[in-house]
Amino acid sequence: MPCLCEKDTDKVYQLSVSIERYLRENSQGADTLKGIVHWWLMQQRLYDAERDVKAALEYLCLQQVIEKRILADGTELYLKGSNVTQLSTHGVDIRR
Repeated sequence: MPCLCEKDTDKVYQLSVSIERYLRENSQGADTLKGIVHWWLMQQRLYDAERDVKAALEYLCLQQVIEKRILADGTELYLKGSNVTQLSTHGVDIRR
């Protein structure tokens, strides 16, 4: 087993959590190293990114930096809101 530097430990742990989450959701999952990298982990990262972007969009809507419109087919469309300079001008920190 290769020796891990301390900085790599977090990265390996996060990857391990992602692989385990994939297997919980896909109990018959089996793949090669390349398949796991390209399909399992990339799929999970895209899902996580979408969830995080949605949270950011919801926050920006609350701040009126963007506005959400619902189209006839139910699609959510985001566009510039009335307070677009608020975050950059006031240095709002959302990490509370």
